[in-house]
Amino acid sequence: MNKFKLLYEHFIPSIIIGLIGYWVFKRSELVLVALLTGWMIDIDHLFDYILACGFSFSWKEFFSGTSFKKNKKIIVFLHSWELILVWLIGWGEFGRLDIAVIGALSWAGHLILDQFSYNLHCLSYFFIYRLFNNFKIEKICLDV
Repeated sequence: MNKFKLLYEHFIPSIIIGLIGYWVFKRSELVLVALLTGWMIDIDHLFDYILACGFSFSWKEFFSGTSFKKNKKIIVFLHSWELILVWLIGWGEFGRLDIAVIGALSWAGHLILDQFSYNLHCLSYFFIYRLFNNFKIEKICLDV
């Protein structure tokens, strides 16, 4: 995997969604919300990496994605349709429809891009599916 792919793959769509949010709702913080939910959720890859490799960090190994194969599991807990629903309901309850919608759109955009970029089972981005399958890589990835 190109080590810069993680940096730009979701950055541009997130910025676009954030700017649309700014244009529609006139709130500049929505750009940050879109970046946090559509780009920075990849921080959960670090959790999977630490489970596989411990704290001896290698950029090359991290960006290669080999830690998933090493651990034979894919957890990536933030890559979850269920959490988008929690996000929508939570921010809706706080009366922040702008944050709810822009965050959910950016997060969903991330998951959709990933779903079509990798050879995955169609339910792979449901946390419950991964949990019921004990996060086993062979139940998530179709080409393992």
